[in-house]
Amino acid sequence: MTKYSLITSREITIEENSEIFRIKIPLLTKQITVMEKSKTNEDNSYLRARARVKEIKEFYGNLTSYCLVIPFLIFINYKTYFGFQWFWFPLFGWGIGLAIHGLTVYGYGKRWEERKIREILDKEEKLNKSWK
Repeated sequence: MTKYSLITSREITIEENSEIFRIKIPLLTKQITVMEKSKTNEDNSYLRARARVKEIKEFYGNLTSYCLVIPFLIFINYKTYFGFQWFWFPLFGWGIGLAIHGLTVYGYGKRWEERKIREILDKEEKLNKSWK
């Protein structure tokens, strides 16, 4: 009974005699929101922050690999046959990929995504408020 009274102010009727034990619980007609909403938001914030840190770490790992491997490829090309400078292909190809990765982590890619997530969350919160 105590938990039910947290959800609604309606009364629970209990009938008890030697033949019948009956409990009447009124139907809930409105959607019930989660009471620990702030904790859920904190959990979601933590998961989003953790995913963000993972993206940043992946970008810096990619950047570090680029900075180590490309000079090594230039060295190999210089020592073997420098007449044909093939190191330009991975330098530009990987460089373009790295630039796009950087833009998605720090630039254009995240802003529209975060705006869309905020828009969806606001709509959902508005819908939940309309049921109260």
